[in-house]
Amino acid sequence: MWKWTNEERWRDTFLKKVAELWSRWKYRAEQNCFLWRQRLYRPEPRIFLGPVHGFSGNACVLMQAASLMPEERRDEMYDRITGAMRATVHIENGFANWPGLADPPGVERFRLDDVPWLVQWCHGAPGTRARFLDYRQIVTWNGVSICGRW
Repeated sequence: MWKWTNEERWRDTFLKKVAELWSRWKYRAEQNCFLWRQRLYRPEPRIFLGPVHGFSGNACVLMQAASLMPEERRDEMYDRITGAMRATVHIENGFANWPGLADPPGVERFRLDDVPWLVQWCHGAPGTRARFLDYRQIVTWNGVSICGRW
């Protein structure tokens, strides 16, 4: 709403939500990166990765606030985002994909072999990659585009 209206009240509301989202963004040793846990569909919290209700969606909300962040916080945000994308990506034959969950049921430690591989908007590479296309800061890692072959 803030970007549409330029009203200070919506900017303030947006920044409060950004601060809350940041405060819940925790380092997860099992995945070796910063991720969010959510209670969605089940009583126990889960770690979703996709753009609809997971890491990619939350990260993109934070990136919308990048211009309002101090430089140090902005740099930390981009480091956390690229760290999580690197920690959770699965690359096979030069193609990248992300699982729907970083914490599959019954698996004590994050293992890519234990999760279903989806290729759709809400889970997997299409939605994850498309969601980040507007944010040039993380579109390439070491000169390799996340939009093409790895």
